[in-house]
Amino acid sequence: EDLDLDLTYSAARTEFKDIISLIPAIYANNFEEIESSGNMELTGNVKGISNEKSLPSFEFNLNVSDGKFQYPDLPMPVSNVNMQLTIKNPGGIVDNTIVDLKKLHIELGQDPFDIKMLMKKPESGPYVEAKTKGVVNLKNIKKTLELEDITNLEGIIETDMEMKGIIPSEDDTNYEDIDAKGEVTFKNIVYQTNDLPDAVSISNASFTLTPRFFKLNNMEMKIGESDFNAGGSLRNFIAYAMSNGTLLGDLKVSSKYFNVNPFLTESNRGGEKTTAKTEQQLTAVEIPGNLDLTIEASFDRLIYDNLDIKNVKGKILVKDKAITIEKLRMNLLGGSMVANGTYKKKDAELNPNISFDLAVDNFGIRQTYDSFISVSTLAPIAKYIQGNFGAEIELNSTLDSNLIPDWKSFNSTGNISLKDAEIKDFKPFTTLGSVLNISELSNPKMQ
Repeated sequence: EDLDLDLTYSAARTEFKDIISLIPAIYANNFEEIESSGNMELTGNVKGISNEKSLPSFEFNLNVSDGKFQYPDLPMPVSNVNMQLTIKNPGGIVDNTIVDLKKLHIELGQDPFDIKMLMKKPESGPYVEAKTKGVVNLKNIKKTLELEDITNLEGIIETDMEMKGIIPSEDDTNYEDIDAKGEVTFKNIVYQTNDLPDAVSISNASFTLTPRFFKLNNMEMKIGESDFNAGGSLRNFIAYAMSNGTLLGDLKVSSKYFNVNPFLTESNRGGEKTTAKTEQQLTAVEIPGNLDLTIEASFDRLIYDNLDIKNVKGKILVKDKAITIEKLRMNLLGGSMVANGTYKKKDAELNPNISFDLAVDNFGIRQTYDSFISVSTLAPIAKYIQGNFGAEIELNSTLDSNLIPDWKSFNSTGNISLKDAEIKDFKPFTTLGSVLNISELSNPKMQ
């Protein structure tokens, strides 16, 4: 039934502390001890008929003037906070709503930060005007807010960006109609938390925004002893961020040395060496359907679990809810390998599938047994074989939620060639050789 509303509300000249109590990160950390000043004024109304098909008209106005707050045990306040926000709708439908953030100004120390935004037609095709400009000294954030889990935070972020236009829908990639420009730069960033074994540092990085693409200029990053460089461009970024459009991109990543282990397992404080059979903290992930990325990778040295891999080069495609590897070349286990394959997880309820073909040359047999759980499971005799092998193998399998193969679904075809191998200390053979007094049976050789 129709509900006829005529409501007016106001909270004139309320303390600024009342509005910052709505921010969870601030409210959760010793909020009662915060010293604050400044005023807030809230006014609005709701008028008209409300039912399943129609909204009443409404207006919401929030003004903050000369806001300031500071934790008593931290040296720097957040000061000169000024905001003018209006949200209104003349009535009828949600699409008539207008959000107008005329001003949001914040200062951390001597660094100002300003944001403006106007949004109309939020359902049928959002029209947005937005502008942000300012400098953030991350060290000042640590001086201003109580960040319990962050142990180190440094560096400068500068931003000067603006955008105007209709945000494309998910099926519309006409992003060139958006007037977008600006740049974000990162300088000497250092970030570390209690959950990260090593600090993340970015010596230099910048992003450039244009109507056609979002460009990542050369980013130089280090995570502990690992280094990581990246560059490239992302297209349709605005539609992706605002309306779940498809993100298109071409990226290049490279590294001289990268250790993946800190991201796979908990740090071994006692110096215990991990192996592939150690329980891994891995989880199968669903690949988003709105990604279409091409990534060219080059790693001089890559540490993955107990594998020391060198000269890694190849192409990675992320598309159609799958990750596809093309001509991924690497040196490991005393030899080399070329891999092509796909990882798919198209439904959150289903387990992922993998399909790979591998060309192996001159792998050490015992090294392979020690490194891959599939070899130790399917060919336990490899533990006793000395020598090298080559192989051409195709395999496919369903994985469980921890990325371990479901052995009932595991299928593999191909050929393995042993150029020169010897089975040593395998008890059935040594016993047989001893009983028959034939030494060649104890440790048989194969060419």
